[in-house]
Amino acid sequence: MKKTDRLFDLIRSLTRNEKGYFKKFSFIYSKEENNLYVKLFDLIDRQREYDEEALIAKFAKGKKNYNLSTAKNFLYDRILKSLEGYHAGRSTAEVRSYLSQVEILIQKMLHGQAEKILDKAEQIAVKNEHMELMPDILIKRIALWKVRKFNGINREEIADTINQLATNLKSIYDLVSVYKFQSEYDLQYTAKGTISDKETLKEFEALIKTYEDSGISASGSFPVQVAYLLLLHSMCLFTDQVEKGYKANLLLLQLFEEDLARIESRRHQYHHALARMVESQTRLRLYGEAAYQLEKLKKHTLPKTSGADVPYWSYYTLLLEIMMLRAAHDFAGLKKVIDKNMIPAQVKLFESRNYDIQIKLEAAMIYFYVRDYDRVSDTLNELLNNPRNGVRPDFYCYAKLLLLITYWEMGNHAVMLSEVKSTRSFFESKLALLSSDKLLLRFIEKHHSTDINARRMVPLFEQLKSDLLASYTDQLNKRVGGYIDVGIWIDSKIQRKPVTEAVSPLTF
Repeated sequence: MKKTDRLFDLIRSLTRNEKGYFKKFSFIYSKEENNLYVKLFDLIDRQREYDEEALIAKFAKGKKNYNLSTAKNFLYDRILKSLEGYHAGRSTAEVRSYLSQVEILIQKMLHGQAEKILDKAEQIAVKNEHMELMPDILIKRIALWKVRKFNGINREEIADTINQLATNLKSIYDLVSVYKFQSEYDLQYTAKGTISDKETLKEFEALIKTYEDSGISASGSFPVQVAYLLLLHSMCLFTDQVEKGYKANLLLLQLFEEDLARIESRRHQYHHALARMVESQTRLRLYGEAAYQLEKLKKHTLPKTSGADVPYWSYYTLLLEIMMLRAAHDFAGLKKVIDKNMIPAQVKLFESRNYDIQIKLEAAMIYFYVRDYDRVSDTLNELLNNPRNGVRPDFYCYAKLLLLITYWEMGNHAVMLSEVKSTRSFFESKLALLSSDKLLLRFIEKHHSTDINARRMVPLFEQLKSDLLASYTDQLNKRVGGYIDVGIWIDSKIQRKPVTEAVSPLTF
């Protein structure tokens, strides 16, 4: 993994406007040393990859008493302070600023002014449904009343404020409960990316049942309902309860669209709700609806997305589009996507992201469709020869299996036997083989060197198809079809047509 640096990562995440604001912020100070920090900023900003030796040579050259590490720390803090100023207009930042002002005014015994500013803070928090900020506001209000000896405050006002505080604390408790379930889901999802056995499936189904029975969803708090439904949708799709996940997503979008102000105040969550809808509709084969939601997502994210979210959403929307077109067997659409995007090869800033790995696996499958086996091999070998920390092992396992099928198509019999053994051991160490995976591996192992023509191979492929379909009575065995299109490959052999012309049943 390339050496990186927190200052380099921070500068790379900045938008053009944030960079401009930082320079204006820095040039408020007329001292020469502040201009030097702007110079260091520019030197790092121009680097494609972090190069500390180049910085030392250019920044510290000829300057006495300049320590690069100290300079970087100072610049890092200066950038964060400028970002605070740049984002001060955001509602959460505005409320926190008001609360700080209230505290100062209370200390100065300017109680009337403090009361007015506290009212402003509460209005913003209520309007934007920031229930996580309300306890601080309400506690500050009670503290202000206490300092004033509750002069002019009646019992009803005190009781109403206490009730509001209790309601908001209950909402925060509910949100914590969602996060508790979220941790259970994330641990399993991050570790495997899929469910590999019936015991785990039963455990997860029980977890979903407990979650639904927890009463969290009954909370009147909008933020809690959003968090609840987002997690419910994720867990349902993880366990292949697609219909239930789809219904959760419909409720989620309804929550946003019944009050359009929520879409702007919670853009990131709304974007995820749209993305999950594309995923659900793709899984349900509602391709027209999925395409509509995808275009809606693109229009809402790409023009306004900034900083670290740029690669995140550009890759996420690209991935959703590829998955939708592949599920629909829209080969012409897939070719356009590949030709247009050339499958980006660079998301290097976020080393733990899975999206670029998944996109490359999807790209390899598309190259396989058009029989560009050299590019399939190059793409997959690049993935497998450069493993990255924090990436789900399921991608690597099915990259190995697709590479094996590619070698079959290339007639590369010399490596097939060793690759079968390697793929089998790779699965067992990372994910565990399901019976459908074993069927494919046994077939390739047995027939990879069979020296007979395509016509005489048809019955063998027909038997493989029959065995796979029989294994699909167990939902878990359909896993392979989510990663690589073995069904259409097998049907292309049976029909003796190119993959792009073969007709494959929906069960694959």
